[in-house]
Amino acid sequence: MFPDVPEGYWATCDITKLAMNDVVVGYPDRLFKPSRDISRAEFATMLVKGLNKEMCSCATATFKDVPSNHWASSIIATAVEQNLMKGYPNHMFKPENKVTRAEVICALSKALNCDVDACQAKEILSKYCDGNSIPEWAQIPIAKALNQGILKNLPNPNVIGAFQDASRADVASMLQSTRLAGGYDKNPATANNCCPAKDNRQAYVENQEIINVPTLKLEFKD
Repeated sequence: MFPDVPEGYWATCDITKLAMNDVVVGYPDRLFKPSRDISRAEFATMLVKGLNKEMCSCATATFKDVPSNHWASSIIATAVEQNLMKGYPNHMFKPENKVTRAEVICALSKALNCDVDACQAKEILSKYCDGNSIPEWAQIPIAKALNQGILKNLPNPNVIGAFQDASRADVASMLQSTRLAGGYDKNPATANNCCPAKDNRQAYVENQEIINVPTLKLEFKD
C-alpha cells in the first residue's frame, strides 16, 4: 500500500490494516515514513480514528499553538475532550512535539477495560527487562496495556522502551493490537491475527468491469 512499507517489514500487516480502515494515511508523496518519530498532532489523529471516537463539537481554538485553521485542530480538540491526551501549562498543546512510548502506551491503556492494581502491575512489569525503570505514575496503565498484548507485534516485545520516542510504525502496531484487544476493529477483513492483510479496496479496483457503450452515428444531408 505504501512504497516504503514493503512486504516483510515488521509492521506492514498492522499498518496495512489501519490504512484499510482509514485510520492512517500517508504523506503527500504517498510514503508512510514508518521510522519517523510521530508528532503529538499525528498521534491525536491516530487515537481518535483508531478508537472510533466521534468528532466533538467543542471549540477548536482551545490551545494557543493550535489555531482553528490548523490541520488537526478538530482532532486535537476531540482527543482532549475524550481524555485521551492533555495539554501543557499556559494553554499549549505543542502539536509538533515528539511522543514517548510511555505516553503512547498510557493513552492506549484508557481504551482497554481491565483492572490492574499496584501489586499486579509490579508483577507484570517484572517480566520485562526494563520493567523496573517505569515511573510510578505510569506503572498501572502501562502494565494494563502490556497485559493485553500491546507490544506483541513489535520486534522486541520484551522491551518496553518507555523513554524512547515512538515511531509511526511503533504506534501503528500498538494501536492495531489495542483495536483487537478492545474490540474497536469491526472489519472482518482486519479484525484478526492473519497476515498479510488483504486490501479489498485494491482488489475491487483491479477487477472492475469494462462496459462498452454503443454510439449513434448521425448523417446530415443538405
